[in-house]
Amino acid sequence: MNRARRLGLRESYRERAFRVLAVFFLGLLGVVVLVAGLVWFGSNPSFTLARVNVSGETSLDAEIINAKVEAFLETPVLFLLSRRTIFTVDKVALEQALLDSFPVLESAQVEWSGKNELTLSLSDREAIYVWRSQTHRSDTDAEGENIVLAREYLVDKYGYIFAPKDGTINVSDGAFVFMGGDVGGSPVGRYVDRKDIFQNILSIRGVLIESGLNVVSVVSHKGAKEGDLEFITDDGWKLLVVESEKKENVVRSLGAALEAIDKNAKDGKMLEYVDVRFPNKAYFRYALTAPQSPQATPEAE
Repeated sequence: MNRARRLGLRESYRERAFRVLAVFFLGLLGVVVLVAGLVWFGSNPSFTLARVNVSGETSLDAEIINAKVEAFLETPVLFLLSRRTIFTVDKVALEQALLDSFPVLESAQVEWSGKNELTLSLSDREAIYVWRSQTHRSDTDAEGENIVLAREYLVDKYGYIFAPKDGTINVSDGAFVFMGGDVGGSPVGRYVDRKDIFQNILSIRGVLIESGLNVVSVVSHKGAKEGDLEFITDDGWKLLVVESEKKENVVRSLGAALEAIDKNAKDGKMLEYVDVRFPNKAYFRYALTAPQSPQATPEAE
């Protein structure tokens, strides 16, 4: 009985091993057939992408876009399969590749417009503000005189720096200017500041304009702790603010400072700055040839 049982177990093991091998080879054969079929589809014009159309409002040249699409399609799937078949074109991946390659694009949508055609619907970001580097480069004009040129870039409503200011994309001549330090190379693809800080800067600027001050630019305050801002008015004087300060506090402190300035107005002296970075206090100073101690206003109520 024991011998018969051992023989039965041996036969059972062989049968299971045979079934496992059969399933493995059948699966392998299925994969080979599938890959061969996809390769065949990839070489068959009936199933191959024939044309890519570009539509929408964009400043990008069609040749540059097509070159990027071609580079994307030339990258095989799983190191073997062509991306050019109607079965392997990854529309989402192509959209992301376009957005990653061209910061000027705010949106990219890829859709089939025919059996073998794709249409790219592209839309540029809108230039609302300007970012200017504090690092300048020297050059010479037509007469050989030395001049200093600032590097300027375009900024959208979210604070995203997306393109050089070279005239290709229109922006208002009076656009609000953000000025920052040297970021090393091009700042394109970066943000002016964190989203919450950027929105707070715009909020402070808005209430200052409502108060009758024409604020034309803002810059990180040189020589102060990180987080301090310098709002520059069209009259030339500056307002020093903590970047995270609430707009209501800024207006209250500034009002107290301007009231004190009116009472202590000095003939022939220009206001240099008003400092509202300290709780319930505001300081101001006139532009003098010799440095003097800043004057303090009474505490704001």
